[in-house]
Amino acid sequence: MVTAVRKILNTGTNKFENAVNQMTELIYSGNQYVSLNSNTFAELPQNDLQSLNEFWLSACYFQRITRDNYRLCFPRRDWKKSTVYDRYDPEKIPELQNCFIFDPFIGDGVLFLCVGNNESNRTDIKTASVFRPSSGFANVRDLPTTVIEKDDGYSWIALAQSDVRFTDSNWISLEVRDRLSFFSSDEGQFVNDGVSLDAFKNAVSSPFSAGSTGPVRFYGVDNLYDKTNAAEVTAGLPLFDIDTMKRFDVFQFQQSLRDSGINTQIRFGTVGATTGTLPDSINPIGIDEQINNSPFSDSTPLGWYNQKVQNWKLKAGSVEMVYLDPVAGGLNGSDFTVSGITAPTIQVLGNGTPPSVEFDLRKIKSDTWYINGVKIAKDLSSGERIVGKDNTQVQFSVSNTNNNYGFENALKALITPYDGLLTEKNLYGPIIPVNAFMTSVTMKESDIEKTLRIGAFAGDTPSSFDSYALISEPTNFTNNRELGLDLPPNTEDLKRNTIYAFLTFASGKKPTVGSKIYGAEPFVSPKTGKPTFLRGEVIGIVQAFDMANTTPPPTTADILFTTTNREAFTTGATVFIEDSGGGDFFSAVVTAKGEAEVKELSGTITHIGNSAFQLSGTTADKRLSIKYITRV
Repeated sequence: MVTAVRKILNTGTNKFENAVNQMTELIYSGNQYVSLNSNTFAELPQNDLQSLNEFWLSACYFQRITRDNYRLCFPRRDWKKSTVYDRYDPEKIPELQNCFIFDPFIGDGVLFLCVGNNESNRTDIKTASVFRPSSGFANVRDLPTTVIEKDDGYSWIALAQSDVRFTDSNWISLEVRDRLSFFSSDEGQFVNDGVSLDAFKNAVSSPFSAGSTGPVRFYGVDNLYDKTNAAEVTAGLPLFDIDTMKRFDVFQFQQSLRDSGINTQIRFGTVGATTGTLPDSINPIGIDEQINNSPFSDSTPLGWYNQKVQNWKLKAGSVEMVYLDPVAGGLNGSDFTVSGITAPTIQVLGNGTPPSVEFDLRKIKSDTWYINGVKIAKDLSSGERIVGKDNTQVQFSVSNTNNNYGFENALKALITPYDGLLTEKNLYGPIIPVNAFMTSVTMKESDIEKTLRIGAFAGDTPSSFDSYALISEPTNFTNNRELGLDLPPNTEDLKRNTIYAFLTFASGKKPTVGSKIYGAEPFVSPKTGKPTFLRGEVIGIVQAFDMANTTPPPTTADILFTTTNREAFTTGATVFIEDSGGGDFFSAVVTAKGEAEVKELSGTITHIGNSAFQLSGTTADKRLSIKYITRV
C-alpha cells in the first residue's frame, strides 16, 4: 500500500509574494499619479535629464492612481487547437509548466487549468488538445465545480474569469476577491479569502458602493411588545424610519436587531405610511435581492468566482485526478497485460471520505486484460465522479496485477487543498505563476475639463493629450507636501498643472495651441529657418487660449500654459511666443498670472508612453490603457 499526500501548495518561488508586497506598498503609499500631457515637446522622451525636463513642459493634468487601478497579472496564453499542454504537476514550479490556458469565447473569458492531457491519465503519454475547454457550455454559469472531461482525453478545471479592464492581447488579470473589500472603512484592504458567501451578502447592499446613503425603513417580521407604550406592535408595521443611512450600515444595524431578538425586513427609499401586516406592495428588499446585480452576484465575474470558491471549499480535500506514472512504479510492458479470473482493482483509503479509483481496462479475452491507464470512477446512477472530500492524503492498494507493488508506487493523486482549490492564496503562486502587476486608469472627461479650467478663463481647455507618464511622489505647489500622502487608498485626487496668464501683445499677432514660449527672443537660423537655443530657451507651451478683446485686431489673450520655469512669468515680464500668423515670434507682456497645483519637476517619472487620448465633450468615463507592467 502506497500513500499519496496533497502537494498542491508548492509555491516554487516567492515572486508572487514580492509582487503583492510591491503593489501593496504603492497602494498604501498613496502618492502615485498619472499625468496627461498635451503638445509634448519631444516625440517620446528618453530617460535622460533633458528629455524629462522637456516632458514636464507639457504636463497638464494629474490624477491619483487608486487601489482599484492596480491588478496582479500574468502572461496570456490562449487555447490553440492541436497544441500539447502539460498536465498540472503540484511537484513542479508553475513557471515551468504550460498547463493553464485562457478561453476568451465564454463569459468575460475564463482561465482553465489542465489536469489531464490523455484519456488514460498516464504521465508517459501526451496528446494534442482538440476541443476548447468551454465547448459544450452555453455560459459561465454552466461550468461545473469539478473536472471537465473532453472527448480528446483532456481534463480541465475552470478557475476564474478575466478582469476585462486589465486584460489585453498579451496580459491577463482575473476577477478575484482582491478587487473590493467592504469589511473595513478602508476599501483598499485585501479581502480575507476565508470569508463565507453569507458574509459577503451581509456586507454588500448596493452595486459597487457600500457607502451610498439614503432613506430606509425597518419593518417588524414578528409581533412585538412595545414596553414604552405598553402595547403590542403588529407584524408589518414600521419600527424605524431613518432618513440617511449608509447601506453597509443597514445590514449591520439589522444584524444588531436580530441579535437582540428583533427580526426585521427593510425597504430603501421613501415608502410612505402603512398599517397592519406587511403588504405585498411594500416588497421589502432582503439580502438576496440586494446581492442581485451587485459585484457578488453569480451573474458577474467576481460573483461567479466567489460562488466557485465556496463550492470548492465544500469539497475540499477531494481527489480530482489520479495518474499512472510507469517510471515511478518501475513498470515494464509486460506488467500491463494481466491474465486471471478477476480483473485488476484499486482500493483507496483516505483520512477523509476516499475517492473511488479504477483501472482503465481493455479486455483482450475472457480472462485477459490490458491496463490502459487509470481513472476516477463514476456513480452509476448520477454519472458524477466519485472524488471524496476532506482528505490530505490517500493510500492505494492494488490487487490482481502482475506487479501490485509497482502499480501502487505508480499511482499519484491530485488532492485539493483543505481550504478549497480556488482561494486566492491557492490560485496565485501555487498554480498560476503571478509575478507582475498592471496599472490601468479610468478618467472622466468632465473631471479633466473641470480640473483644468481656471478662474475666469473663458476658452476651451486642452482636449488632446499625446502622451502620459506615471509619476511617484509629486509635490503640492502650495504646501510642498507629497500629493496623496494623507489620503485613503481609494480616494480620488485631481490636480492641474496648467497656469493661467493674461498677455498683451502687438496688433496682428496671435498665439495658438502648441505655440512654444521662450524666455528670450530666439535667433532664427538663416540656413534652416528654425529657432536656435543660443539666444532663447523654451520655457513653456500654450495649451489653450482665448482672445480677450473682440475689437479687431485683438491685442490681448487669456492663455493656459505649462512650464518648468514659473519665475519667468512674473507680472510685467516679457516672453516670446510663436506667431500663428507666420511671423516667427512676437513679444508679449504678462499682466496677470495664476499658479499650478503641482510643483514642477517634482517626484520621479517611472514610465512614459504615447497616447491618443481625446476629449469628446461628454461626461463619459474613458480608460487610459497604460498597460504598465511591473515584474519582480
